[in-house]
Amino acid sequence: MRIRTHFPTHHQPIRIGLSCFVAAICLGCNGNVTDTGSHTNEAPASSTSTAPITQTLELALVPIQNDQSAFALQGLSTAQTENSATKDWRVQFKVYVGTNIASDQPAMLGSYAVDQQQLVFTPEYGLEPGQTYTAVFAGINNSGKLRRTFEMPTDQSPTKTAVTEVFPSREQLPQNLLKFYLHFSAPMRAGDSYRYIHLLDENGKPITDPFLELDQELWDDSRTRFTLLFDPGRIKKGLKPHEDVGPPLLPGRHYTLVIDADWCDTQGNPLAAEFRKPFDVSDPDATQPSIDGWQIEPPQANTTRPLVIRFDESLDRALLERIFVVAADKVEVVGKIDVTDAETIWRFFPDQPWPVGKFAVIVETTLEDLAGNSLGRPFEVDLSQNQPVSDGEKTRALLFEIAETRVN
Repeated sequence: MRIRTHFPTHHQPIRIGLSCFVAAICLGCNGNVTDTGSHTNEAPASSTSTAPITQTLELALVPIQNDQSAFALQGLSTAQTENSATKDWRVQFKVYVGTNIASDQPAMLGSYAVDQQQLVFTPEYGLEPGQTYTAVFAGINNSGKLRRTFEMPTDQSPTKTAVTEVFPSREQLPQNLLKFYLHFSAPMRAGDSYRYIHLLDENGKPITDPFLELDQELWDDSRTRFTLLFDPGRIKKGLKPHEDVGPPLLPGRHYTLVIDADWCDTQGNPLAAEFRKPFDVSDPDATQPSIDGWQIEPPQANTTRPLVIRFDESLDRALLERIFVVAADKVEVVGKIDVTDAETIWRFFPDQPWPVGKFAVIVETTLEDLAGNSLGRPFEVDLSQNQPVSDGEKTRALLFEIAETRVN
């Protein structure tokens, strides 16, 4: 299993100087594909190779999010997708800009993922209109060597930026909800963001000053995720805004979060459309989350099936990215995270098949529920009752073991 010896705060897709990139040769492609013919030890799709072909592999252009394109090598066997290491793809696949490839020209950068019987490559940067790309596949299992070139069309219309997701995604939220995460398909213009965000009651009337408007807006590095905080002074009991104005949300009521279409991205273009998130409000949540109520489902050995954790409540979507897995030697397992079912199911897909052994899921005690209660402390603390502010621990661990799979 491929591992790394440091524990980063954020998990990101692996970037490689691409050895796993394929060209487009299927109906519906967004580019013109050209077979450049055979060369030494090469077997183009339209010719007969001297090497025996043991399987049929197909190169295809596939659509991905944000109206972009990625490339897929299709027709791989299950054994090839589960057992091939990253270093193998580096050797077997390379893609270049242009058609005349110099001997010292570096391959393109990008990320790849194995999805069922295909290998999908996503360029680090979007494909340029009118640009020609050349992909070289060295072959596996004597399938023959392929070389393909394709040209992206020049008449691509610009894609409008849109709101892609808003978290929490569930339709019923606690009265003391702490924050929303707004996700966009492209980098957004910052500085006056709050003017484009509104909270309406069930009669369509705007709620006055529900959010904490910060001069230093809370954007991630890519400027595609905005953290929208409710005013904590109106949430916490005993504070003057709570007593004078009251909480922004009331149990049993219906509200709508509205994001205006006038909000512009960094290119100065407005959003494709207005976005609305309707939701109902339940009673406040004052209970800390606990790992004791979580269910862990270990995967089978020698597979890349995901490790699954089921929570007993919805948790903070961004903070769930900070959960990671370590082996018995305390070295982190590299992989990708997926969160579904209203942020109640967490899946971890390893980059390499799981070995037999003991593992631990490491969870920071800063992980919060939707009301800001963390594993380490509640959001509201009554100091008059000598409540502990924090238990002092920085992490919690969930242990699991992967046993050898028995074949009857």
